[in-house]
Amino acid sequence: METTFDVIILAGGKGTRMNSNLPKPLYEVGGIPTLRRIIVSTSALSPRPIIVVNDQAEKIIQIAGKNCRFVLQKEQKGTGHAVQCVKRSLKKSDVKENLMVLPGDHPMISTKTLNELSASHLRSNASLTLCTLVVPDLEEDRRLFFNYGRIRRDPSGELASIVEVKDATEKEKEIRELNVGYYCFKTTWLWKNIDALTDHNAAREFYLTDLVRVAIEQNVKTNSYALDDPSIGMGFNTPEQLEIIRKYGHR
Repeated sequence: METTFDVIILAGGKGTRMNSNLPKPLYEVGGIPTLRRIIVSTSALSPRPIIVVNDQAEKIIQIAGKNCRFVLQKEQKGTGHAVQCVKRSLKKSDVKENLMVLPGDHPMISTKTLNELSASHLRSNASLTLCTLVVPDLEEDRRLFFNYGRIRRDPSGELASIVEVKDATEKEKEIRELNVGYYCFKTTWLWKNIDALTDHNAAREFYLTDLVRVAIEQNVKTNSYALDDPSIGMGFNTPEQLEIIRKYGHR
């Protein structure tokens, strides 16, 4: 049966905290570039992923291979801006009815997780599904998750918003349900709302996570899928974080 999903992989960041000229998605885990690991994990869901790249993308394009579609993000203005670039670059008919959006620096993403995430999205009939994880603390290897957005829920347990660390209060930083950064959207809803994002935040970026607030304000259905293994949600911004992930990369 033909899949109803397309996949966007966000690989346009500069990765300045890695202190290297190597694009962040090309760092190896288990001897395989992070981007290749993600592409392989998404292949059953979408054989021609859409990869968002910056203007120095030659190495990424070479590693990704000819079966991928590439969209240029000239300026790095956040995850929401990256998806705006996809919308502007592709015709509506070029994208399937559901879109999964993944970061390009999470090498532990697994096929099983993506299959379960996409199935949860379809079952729920939600306009937006996000992937979360719960940690007991942010000690030891779990310190890698400190900069992840915090999931705020209302008194009934429903999703209320995602707060980025740069915008979080000290109390909100104590929340232990975290946003992993893997999303599914109904494409029609996403395209209708993606350009309404603003950069009114500490980082002056367009956050994809703000679409949670938009969905709640519109009273459209949202859904969340929880990881049972936190290592699958590990991403890196620094060499130290990459070394933590490499301990799990034999999987």
